[in-house]
Amino acid sequence: MFEYHNKFKKYFNIKEKPSKKEEILYKKVLKYTKPISRIPCIKGIFVCNSLSMNATNENSDIDLFIVSSNNRLWIVRILTTLYFQFLGNRRTSNKIKNNFCLSFFCTENGISDFNKIKIENDIYLFFWVYYLKTIVDKNNIYKDLLNLFNIEKENPNFDKYKLNLKYKKSNKKNKFFDFFDFLLKKIFIKKTINHKKRLENPWGVIINNDMLKFHDNDIRKKVRNKIINDK
Repeated sequence: MFEYHNKFKKYFNIKEKPSKKEEILYKKVLKYTKPISRIPCIKGIFVCNSLSMNATNENSDIDLFIVSSNNRLWIVRILTTLYFQFLGNRRTSNKIKNNFCLSFFCTENGISDFNKIKIENDIYLFFWVYYLKTIVDKNNIYKDLLNLFNIEKENPNFDKYKLNLKYKKSNKKNKFFDFFDFLLKKIFIKKTINHKKRLENPWGVIINNDMLKFHDNDIRKKVRNKIINDK
């Protein structure tokens, strides 16, 4: 995939270094994710999309990819959504600029599902992983993603982004939280599925036990076709 790297950077206007505005946004990420990073069932928080690629514009939001421990997907989704909503920093259709977009959650088991959601020649997803910026990574999640996409094998000189925070592994089980997650799923799953139906079931939206991905405007096919066909 690295043969497409220059085209990919040109397509999204990716800069080598973050702008001053992007540096401010990264500081905002560190400030606002620090409290939720202490939640035991949050295993990973990553900046993704335009900010992670140093490719923001004046109206860009802040996209987060959040990974939960297994059987804690709905707890993590609801807690983080309420947290950013309470602070007034959650992205909505009317509040986009500089706010947090919470559209991609998965469990640790769900990391392996990236192989299932890949499309043929998935250039965008490959570089989406490549450019992820790690904020929290308690169980080597980013390393697992790199291995899934063979990024280090394809590019031995790949300079992995340093972790901003370090944590010990935590694999404690709690039956109460198993039930709590099950309860939250029961409460919110119908509403979530109905919302997908109202959007006419876009292929970029995924709702299952290990992944909640709400990208109703998934651009991966468009990006792949443009980059591969661009002479």
